[in-house]
Amino acid sequence: MHRVVPELIVENYRAGRYRGEFPAVGMFLDLSGFSTMTDALMQHGQHGAEVLASLMRGVFDPLVKTILAYGGKIVSFMGDGILVFFPITDDAGDAALRALASAWIVQQNLLERSMQQTVYGRFVFSIKIGLSLGPVSWGILRSENGGQATYYFRGPVVDDSTAAEKEASAGEILLSGKLHDVFGELVRTRPSGTFYRFDAFHVDLPRPVPLQLPPVDLEVSKVFMPEDVILRDARGEFRQIVNLFMRFPDLPDERLRTFMRLAFELKKRYGGLITRLDFGDKGCNLLMLWGAPVAYENDIVRALNFILDLQEDVDFPVTAGVTYYIAHAGYLGSELCEDYTCYGWGVNLASRFMMTAPEG
Repeated sequence: MHRVVPELIVENYRAGRYRGEFPAVGMFLDLSGFSTMTDALMQHGQHGAEVLASLMRGVFDPLVKTILAYGGKIVSFMGDGILVFFPITDDAGDAALRALASAWIVQQNLLERSMQQTVYGRFVFSIKIGLSLGPVSWGILRSENGGQATYYFRGPVVDDSTAAEKEASAGEILLSGKLHDVFGELVRTRPSGTFYRFDAFHVDLPRPVPLQLPPVDLEVSKVFMPEDVILRDARGEFRQIVNLFMRFPDLPDERLRTFMRLAFELKKRYGGLITRLDFGDKGCNLLMLWGAPVAYENDIVRALNFILDLQEDVDFPVTAGVTYYIAHAGYLGSELCEDYTCYGWGVNLASRFMMTAPEG
């Protein structure tokens, strides 16, 4: 079975906790090169999809294992980006050092694998990372009958780590000011705008810890993702996908719950796959997909009716971008932690349309 729901969410849902807050070191990683690779390999049908899945697994397996081994909680694969939290229990310095150690090891591993040769050509990847310190709030938003749910993470640590990643160049790790202050003389840095570029450690790296993950909880997981997604064997395939990216104001928790209940009701009528709510460099946004894992002849009509009805039923502006494009529908990550999503230029283009469209 696929582990497509973060353990942090599974544990809290099982315990009947649907919102909370904790201090953490946040890490946002951006991997570039995958959209170009996806576009190139989709020209080669199912074998291209198999090559792509193999390449992705080769890149993500060591990355995910390293992050988990240093105590990180991967909570989101957002296209080319990955959001991770290192919860702070007693010592912020310990969490900070574990986060930075994992970021540096991930960066070094990818540098060694930055060029991948395939039967269809050579592909180049790069990574940049932002790290920050602060509170993170989370929530589980359920449908009216509780049969479906999604989740979110937001707060200063999300905003600051994504902002640091935005300012970083390929191959760089940038630290927020608060996190930089925690390290003191333990690391060597230099100013980079309002952030600090990490250059070297002045201390031994912490040791990784053995991974101990519980079995996948199917009953909880299928509340968040379709059961077929959790159980299927195939790694991925190229499909025609309708990508609906929408953004809206940063709503307080209760209004966000009302909004998502409406989205779940419309989903009953029009179908589609709700991924999750994201808060970051694009503000508050939601990605929905039609065409995977289930496709219908009228997916375009379904998606357009969904967004038009949604805009009509809320009292705040919802701005959207919609594309219809071939994408790779499959799993992103490793067997230890992954997500089911679609990636390719169609998703990126829908995101750009959403960000550049007039409000509403």
